[in-house]
Amino acid sequence: MANIFNDLNKLVNTVQKVDKLLSEKPKTQYITKRFTEKEIDFLYSQLCRVEDFEHTDEEWSLLTKLKKKLE
Repeated sequence: MANIFNDLNKLVNTVQKVDKLLSEKPKTQYITKRFTEKEIDFLYSQLCRVEDFEHTDEEWSLLTKLKKKLE
């Protein structure tokens, strides 16, 4: 009888570990670079140029975030 409970406990622990792995968000790696004001202005202007093209929802979101960061 104890073996059944041990096996059941192991199974529950395994399910909890798998659930935790599947529910974790991927970690974002931030990169620090230095830019001159002129370089930032140029990047911003280039982002504004591509607004007229078709984008997926994810691309549009990234474009918006980047523009806000560069303003």
